[in-house]
Amino acid sequence: MGKAATVLVREEIGGQAYFAQNQSSLEGLTENILKQLHRAVGFVAIMHPRGSVSNPTQPSERSWVRGSVWIEQEIAIATFISQVLQRPIPVRVYIHEGIRREGIRDQLILNPVIFRDDSEVLADLRRFLPSWRTLVHQEPKESLSLKPVIRAQPQAVPGGGDDRRYVLVVDVENDGENDLPEFTVDLEFPATLVDGSGYMIEKPSSKPGIRLFGTDSKRQGIDHLYPTAVTTNLLTIYFAIRGTQRDQPEILEQEVKAIACAPGMKPKMRTKTIAELLN
Repeated sequence: MGKAATVLVREEIGGQAYFAQNQSSLEGLTENILKQLHRAVGFVAIMHPRGSVSNPTQPSERSWVRGSVWIEQEIAIATFISQVLQRPIPVRVYIHEGIRREGIRDQLILNPVIFRDDSEVLADLRRFLPSWRTLVHQEPKESLSLKPVIRAQPQAVPGGGDDRRYVLVVDVENDGENDLPEFTVDLEFPATLVDGSGYMIEKPSSKPGIRLFGTDSKRQGIDHLYPTAVTTNLLTIYFAIRGTQRDQPEILEQEVKAIACAPGMKPKMRTKTIAELLN
């Protein structure tokens, strides 16, 4: 059944299917099932009856049919990747009509397809899989990649007035395939708009009219940044827009640049104008 499904994946969407057969060692589990789930762009689970079980503490309770414990665990891991690591994985679940809902599956809205015969699963896969064709044609992820994220949040100004004060926040997202144990982030910001001085994170700038700020994973106490993880308020500074500056194109068109670096990867830059930050 599993082999027939992998053939359908290749035929219908041109993707590479991994068939998770039984593993007999911890190394096999890590090298095969866990790593393949991490790389997956789609997940198909097919649950067959694996035997009847009963509760020895409740002899009057009827026995029930249990599915594969392995598949139950794989569904839980896929859920963690999708909901906690925020890397959504489309899921198609097929459950034999006699299997009882258990574990984390009992709390999830999976909208499973209930089947009686294997032929029903293969027929549905043949109809359904073409809708996943776009998944396998996405750009492959880089092995090591760190994406800067820039945003601005308005702050209250004591005494009110026409001035506007903001906190600029720079974070980074690990959008690559592998863990990043160390990295650095620099921020280039128009000097005339920076609010305040004495920033511990400020560095000497070689560019006229630009103030340079920087931090790194060690300084922030980050030992690992795992794939799909995003930092929280990694680098912050304050800036102000004074009165009529909000209407001056030469002010609003100035650029803010964040540069993320890590050993073994090409530096990644994110650029936004002041106008983009304010919108």
